Amino acid sequence: MQPFIAGRKKSLSVGNSSVGAVEVNDSSLPKLLESLNGTILIFLYMAHCPHCKKMMPYIDELPMKRPGLKVLKADVMRSPGLKDYFQVSQAPTIFIKKGPEYKDRIDGAIPIPDLDSRLGNLL
Repeated sequence: MQPFIAGRKKSLSVGNSSVGAVEVNDSSLPKLLESLNGTILIFLYMAHCPHCKKMMPYIDELPMKRPGLKVLKADVMRSPGLKDYFQVSQAPTIFIKKGPEYKDRIDGAIPIPDLDSRLGNLL
C-alpha cells in the first residue's frame, strides 16, 4: 500500500521531533510524508474516543522513548480527507511506515506492550 493523500499541500515545520508527536492535518501530512525518512508511526484518532484518549500519553512520548521514530497524529474528525483516504472505520487506526513502504496497519485499540513489540520488529 503506497498512499498519496490528495489535497492542498502546505509546508509545516516539524522542529525537533524528539519533543513528542506532531499534530498533522489533511494539508500538512502529505508534505511531511514526502520529507521525512526512517520509520514513521501515524496515529489516526478521534478526540471523543476513550481508547484514543488512553493511548495518547504513550503516543506523545514515543519519539523520546524510541529515538529515530517519528510520530504523526491526526484527529480524523477534523481531517476528514485523512479518514477517507486511509479508510478509517474505527479509532484509533495506526500505520507504521518504514522508508517508502507501509509495513503495518492496526485498526482499533491495541495493548501498549503489543504495539511496542510491533514497533521493535520494525526499528
